[in-house]
Amino acid sequence: MEPRNVAPHYWLEGPEGRVLIRRASLLVGRSPDCDVVLPEAQVSRHHALFRLDEQGVEVVQLGRVPLTVNDGAASPVTRLRDGDVVAICGRRFRLVVTAAPPNPERELAWVITRSGAMQHPVSRDTFTVGGGEGDDLFVESWPANALTFTRLARALVLQANVPDVVCDEALDVGALVGLKPGARITLGSVSLRVLALARDATPATAPMLAAELPVRARLEFLPRGGRLTLSFGAREHSAWLADRRCDLVATLLKPPTPWRAGEAIADEVIHPRVWPGGESGRTELNTLVFRARKDLVKADLDGTALIERSPGAVRFRLAEGASVEVGDA
Repeated sequence: MEPRNVAPHYWLEGPEGRVLIRRASLLVGRSPDCDVVLPEAQVSRHHALFRLDEQGVEVVQLGRVPLTVNDGAASPVTRLRDGDVVAICGRRFRLVVTAAPPNPERELAWVITRSGAMQHPVSRDTFTVGGGEGDDLFVESWPANALTFTRLARALVLQANVPDVVCDEALDVGALVGLKPGARITLGSVSLRVLALARDATPATAPMLAAELPVRARLEFLPRGGRLTLSFGAREHSAWLADRRCDLVATLLKPPTPWRAGEAIADEVIHPRVWPGGESGRTELNTLVFRARKDLVKADLDGTALIERSPGAVRFRLAEGASVEVGDA
């Protein structure tokens, strides 16, 4: 089986050069907090969001003046292809797709082993295991794409794509789990073990992988959702959260009194703020938590460590003394 191609890089190219569309999103508008600032008066403060997902890039219309794509009317959310031209109030931008350069050497290397005799490196940011010809690691008795591993900067996240996957406990289909070195994953009669190796190829210890928590969280409301920016010292990550996922995170970061940001917020407090006037239950909230976690994982954030689900409550984990801002951009 030939290795699959590394995910490409996506760029927004304008008259003055190219800007990389990162794993979260790229925001274009008149406001100085945008990634691309257009000073013209007819441009809205937040006019367009270019969003990266598994299929490529889509553009979301946020501003008053409609966008065009290839000189035609655009939908509220439009899928883009290499070479497509998006016009924003007369400014023209082209989507350019290029091959990604090799990933820089990481602090940790994750490997999967079945018997202990052989180690299979998790060599891609998205790495699949199963019985399909396209899987990165082939297990004959398993369904195709049974497991998906997502490699983040400091963590490895597992998604169970089929029933009966066990990792400490039985996982629902679609469940996300943050893995620790030594984690064992079982499906049927086959078990896999996940190890983390330091650069010198010695096993890494769990303290090296302690979850890094944000010292600052900023959630800005935008049409159809919001933009969450988390600061980890000198590093910043941004993630786009659509609709109710944004409402969920807003409630966790700015809960009503007596709760505070970073605390576990009771389900009965969350429900009326996310589903005002509507009916919802534990299943709907669990699904929303899963989707919000997945949005963070797409942005190279460990959503399983940041959004913590416990019986009857949800918590957004923050560093001690973290600053929080929630409001209109």
